[in-house]
Amino acid sequence: MEDKEKVKILNYDIKFLDVQAKKDRQFGFKTTLENGRILVFLGDETFDEKLRNEVENAEWLLHEAMCMYSEADIFKPYEKMHSTVKTASEIATSLNIKNLVLYHVSDNNLENRKKLYTEEARQYFNGNIYVPDDLDVIEL
Repeated sequence: MEDKEKVKILNYDIKFLDVQAKKDRQFGFKTTLENGRILVFLGDETFDEKLRNEVENAEWLLHEAMCMYSEADIFKPYEKMHSTVKTASEIATSLNIKNLVLYHVSDNNLENRKKLYTEEARQYFNGNIYVPDDLDVIEL
């Protein structure tokens, strides 16, 4: 695949996006859902400004959030080209995103993770926040 290459997968037009990964080349994608809403998946890397025009104003953004901001000294997300919940939420706000799905999150404190991540995200993002557990289903 190449950056901005478009393919049809099932009923979806998928536009592959080079996410500007700092280690290995990596792709995310952008697609229009059957209801006309735009969904963007940024892969396993934090947002890069070079993607702003592709991501801005999307209804759905899937963005990794390795840990809460208060845990950054423990997990060192920035060294691993990852984000905290705070960073991902601030990015979503700056991009005028409606629905933020935080994934690739730490497994510590599983029983409280959804609540804690949502509370932190709410401080920086006013849209809908989803922190899915394995096998959760989100209606897009």
